[in-house]
Amino acid sequence: MELKRTYNIAFILVFTAFAAAWIPLGKELKGVTNEIPKAEFSLHNVFSEEFQEASSKQIVENLPARPFLVRAHNQIKFQLYSETNAEVIVGKNRVLFEQNYLDEYADLNPLSDDEVQAKVDEIEAWTVRAREAGAQPYLMIVPSKPEYFEEAIPSPWTISETTNIDRLHGEFKRRNLPIIDLRETARALKDTSQFSVFPKYGIHWSNLTSAISLTQFLNVIDTLSAESDYSASFSNVRSANSYSESETDLGNLLNLLTVMDLSESVGQLDLDNSVEGEKHGLLVVGDSFYWTWYGNGYTTTQFEPSYFFYYNSTAYKAGEGEIGSLTNELRQRILQEVDIAVIMLTEANWRSISLP
Repeated sequence: MELKRTYNIAFILVFTAFAAAWIPLGKELKGVTNEIPKAEFSLHNVFSEEFQEASSKQIVENLPARPFLVRAHNQIKFQLYSETNAEVIVGKNRVLFEQNYLDEYADLNPLSDDEVQAKVDEIEAWTVRAREAGAQPYLMIVPSKPEYFEEAIPSPWTISETTNIDRLHGEFKRRNLPIIDLRETARALKDTSQFSVFPKYGIHWSNLTSAISLTQFLNVIDTLSAESDYSASFSNVRSANSYSESETDLGNLLNLLTVMDLSESVGQLDLDNSVEGEKHGLLVVGDSFYWTWYGNGYTTTQFEPSYFFYYNSTAYKAGEGEIGSLTNELRQRILQEVDIAVIMLTEANWRSISLP
């Protein structure tokens, strides 16, 4: 009797586990996955066991509950051991970093004086072309997540007194090039704000830092023309109820059940970035840091036209989306359409933006 009872319990548990695997749970997984071979039936594949192996992998891969089970497994590894299966660096207190930002902040590949001069020559030549086309150029330096989270930088990376972006900035100043250094805004927020300047699980600045930095940029633009009023301000800084998608983009690569950190406080605000009078035309050359401004509509309705050159290789236009790969002819034509041209330089990706 006892044996039969044990058998029944075991059968129910096994059946329940099997049945649960077929219940759709959770959203689809993100990131890189290995391609699963098709299970092609043939005598050769059966005798070589290739058919059986491929069939087993297909069944496991397509279990409806697999996303939930994978996320649960990843969550346990992340919470207990700070381990991930993604190419993401986990710092102290489980702050996430991209390696290229850590490498630059640790100054692992310092530029020589000649290399600094060559890169600034390239950038200065672009500012000359912009002016000749009728656009006011600016070199915008974006803040760094490792600088904000210095205490979370993991071994073997260290904190360097000088980085390549500092070397470039010094040469920009020596040549009197037009600079908008948004790092100062982030540094001030780190000392005064209760909200995160950079989210723990994101690559980019927080929505709060992004919006406050935008007001700094627009107030510079406001000085260009008496016919345009670009003065911007913000108010009612308060706690946000949840992260935005852009504030958890690194965390989302980990395929976790949740990336919410109750110890972190993210903020939001009311932004007044309306424009009165004549609108300027804007071109921004940069990387994904600009998507926060572009995606939130911060610079898509305030400028007309408004263009974004993603890594100076793909062109986007506000209201139209992607308009194609860039050629030198298209770059020059758009430069002539706008009256403000900005290069957005981030600590890790300034090397990747070439200016032919």
